Amino acid sequence: MEKLIIYYDPRETLLINEEAFDGKLLNSTIEEGKATLEFDQLTTVRPNAFLTKEKGEPMPIGKVILPDSVTEIWADSFFVCRNIESKFMTPEKMFISNGELRVYLDRTFSCDVTIPEGVTEISYGVFENCFLKKVIFPSTLKRIGNRAFDSCKDLTSVKLPKGLLSIGDYCFTRTSLGTATIPDTVTSVGESAFADCEKLKKIKFGKNVETIGKRVLAETPKLASIEGKFATADKRALIVDGCLLAYAGGDKNEEYTVPEDVTRIEDYAFSHSGKLVRITLPSGLESIGEYAFYHTAIEELNIPESVTELAPGAFAASDITKFSGKFASADNLYLSKDGVLIQMASVRGYGKQMITFEVPADIVEIGDRAFFGNDLVENIVWHAGIKRIASKAFQSCRIKFGPELPAGLEEIDDHAFYTIWTTQFRDGVIFPASVKKIGSYFGLPSSIWFEPTVPPEWNVVKYEYRNIGTIYVPAESLEAYKEAYPMFADKITIWER
Repeated sequence: MEKLIIYYDPRETLLINEEAFDGKLLNSTIEEGKATLEFDQLTTVRPNAFLTKEKGEPMPIGKVILPDSVTEIWADSFFVCRNIESKFMTPEKMFISNGELRVYLDRTFSCDVTIPEGVTEISYGVFENCFLKKVIFPSTLKRIGNRAFDSCKDLTSVKLPKGLLSIGDYCFTRTSLGTATIPDTVTSVGESAFADCEKLKKIKFGKNVETIGKRVLAETPKLASIEGKFATADKRALIVDGCLLAYAGGDKNEEYTVPEDVTRIEDYAFSHSGKLVRITLPSGLESIGEYAFYHTAIEELNIPESVTELAPGAFAASDITKFSGKFASADNLYLSKDGVLIQMASVRGYGKQMITFEVPADIVEIGDRAFFGNDLVENIVWHAGIKRIASKAFQSCRIKFGPELPAGLEEIDDHAFYTIWTTQFRDGVIFPASVKKIGSYFGLPSSIWFEPTVPPEWNVVKYEYRNIGTIYVPAESLEAYKEAYPMFADKITIWER
């Protein structure tokens, strides 16, 4: 029989998550602020082992005493716990078993860490959000797990050891690394491993790397040089099997010609390349990923006829004012495919002339992120043939919407009109009789009018409750609406027309 003891805030009511343990719970003794659990056998404690009974959320733990049989725990097995007693806990407050560093408890400010020799693997999230300034790795290290150093914003440099084999997903995301050199022994680098590193200027990939994950260098605005395997001769791009994964724009205004052998531009590949003003795409390009040109300074873009796939938000919040080529409209203002408006031209920044955009009659859907971050369009003129407004279609744009939506509109997806700045429907919003579905985070105003006699499916979330004032509905449907939306029953009234 194995015994585990925890100490917690006695004001809380404990809920034991039995699924977090690999052994069968035989007995539990709950005292004020202390719980003793007895298992038939116990080797593993998974995340969120203890929850608050009222909310079902992770419970902060003051202290844990583990039996010697427990060899596997995770960084979030015991929420906010800084005191774990175990034979595997080192004086440096590291839980190490079978060569794997699983938990690090000393999260003091501006700390330096030396990982002991003999450690072969750093597990998931061990140092995530830690105030690390310096890390010394052991020569025995073979693998760094997913999110191991994610959001260690004080971490400015690392020297990865020879012998390292793999770097996990999001491993060094949101750190302050200025440079990174990946040893020749590394064969795989995970998805977003060095993404969102605002100070990263140079990276070198070892000669034996075989796989590199998506978005590996996404949103690295100061990146000026990519070297090593898969890097182009000019050190400007990282290309793997015809896929351009990343671009190093640096600080200079420039134009760039994508190599002819590139068939795909990966998600975020050119994102935040604020000095890239002109680009030429290859004639054999087939697809462009999500946010591929997010926040770039390119003003005109020609889409090759070979392109068959444009991911949502590929050109969101960019400076593109003119599209040409495949999918481009006759006036060069937008891209569309099969009746879906894929992307509207955009102008970032104030002080530029804005326009009123009349949605063409052949457009039946406003696509996912079509106007995301758009500063070019000030007003929209709808037509009755629009059936759907997709997710984030008008998120974070500055369009002033009137209360009327398209007369034939049937579906509005999550975040369709959401913005952090202000309510976009300042005079209220009228949902037409055709509407069947309304997504969450609509960006709702205080006054809402419903025309449908049957209440639409509404995925409203608590965040939106405080914004909603009066809801007007057809007289014959008053009770149906109160039953459908009980959280707003006191706000629903008859629409006197």
